[in-house]
Amino acid sequence: ILKFLSIPGVRNNSDSFNPSGALLKAILIHSGKPMKNRVFSDGSTSQLSKYPSNQQGYGRVDISTFLNCGNTEEPQTTFSVRGGAWASEKFYVSLKETGEEHTYSFVVSNSEVPMPIRVTLVYTDIPAQPGQSPVLINMISMIVKNNESQEAFTRLNSDWVQDNVIVVDILNPLPGTQFVVTIRADSLVGEQTYALVVSGETDSLKELSIGTS
Repeated sequence: ILKFLSIPGVRNNSDSFNPSGALLKAILIHSGKPMKNRVFSDGSTSQLSKYPSNQQGYGRVDISTFLNCGNTEEPQTTFSVRGGAWASEKFYVSLKETGEEHTYSFVVSNSEVPMPIRVTLVYTDIPAQPGQSPVLINMISMIVKNNESQEAFTRLNSDWVQDNVIVVDILNPLPGTQFVVTIRADSLVGEQTYALVVSGETDSLKELSIGTS
């Protein structure tokens, strides 16, 4: 992680940068694994059948889900991020007006059975007024498509129409397939930064275009 995140007091390499709060949140959510049971204060349990949910969120944090952490027996995965803390930071990204789109791409490795791919978008919305509805002010959407068939992959939390967290899992990616990720400002009242995390057996995330549609 030190290759991407700058930690006070630790001397990192030239690729390091200070992560935004949204990026830290995105990494934690991105690493979530489904849990089986909910434990109550009296010791009883109930099965958790849905993921994600308002009972377990995105599950148990486990960074090893996308970082090998020195385990050479596991497939080599790529961990790509966007979301520097300030405008002067590497990987700082923001949408400045309604209709603006940022487009990225990555290609699945040619391994025989590539690991699942996860794509996570998180942004810290501006504060709403007390009692305001909807609470979400700036609306940002994310679409992940197979560039060959144009098949769109849907968010995990499909029950939640508007949210500042979007997670997409590609469970059975085909070797050599290119995927395109589009981040769109559906409705903005001011500039909105965001964080993006992609992991799996892929090449590094590449910017295709940044502009207004």
